[in-house]
Amino acid sequence: AEALAAADLAEAEAEAAAEAEAEAAPAPAAAGGGDDGDANGSSRGEAGTAGYAEGKRVKECLQRALKTADACKTSNAHVQLFVEVLNAYLFFLDRGVPEVTPKLVGMLMGLVEGQLPLLDQGDNEPAYAHAVRTHYSNTLKYVQARKTALAAAGESETLRRYEELAARGAGDDE
Repeated sequence: AEALAAADLAEAEAEAAAEAEAEAAPAPAAAGGGDDGDANGSSRGEAGTAGYAEGKRVKECLQRALKTADACKTSNAHVQLFVEVLNAYLFFLDRGVPEVTPKLVGMLMGLVEGQLPLLDQGDNEPAYAHAVRTHYSNTLKYVQARKTALAAAGESETLRRYEELAARGAGDDE
């Protein structure tokens, strides 16, 4: 079941990547250049993604982190690592990296929630299980607090991404 959940997440990431590429297909540049992109052709001045213009690379790194966390299943350390990776996904979701979608973050939250019962199995210390659950609970509280702060600040685009995340059922359970 765990491998299936990780496979579902990887499949959703592939679908989202295809959607993001289709939506973000750049318009053909005029002959003679003149764009303000870097030597690799990526524009660093896009709204909300300054410093994170290499969204495809960000997503690749996050996917690699998920695979590494998944490889740690023998010790159940993977649940804590999934929460850490979730926090990284939230960071880039907040920064508006188009490849990090609310759908992906919501699926990762679902994966974490599905893995939490595993903390009660095996040789896990109750204190460790409690710490992981507390960490995840704090992540959910952050999502709620961030939505409130974004609404108060009038940051509609980032708020929209968090509302999409909540609409998928993630982040509403404190």
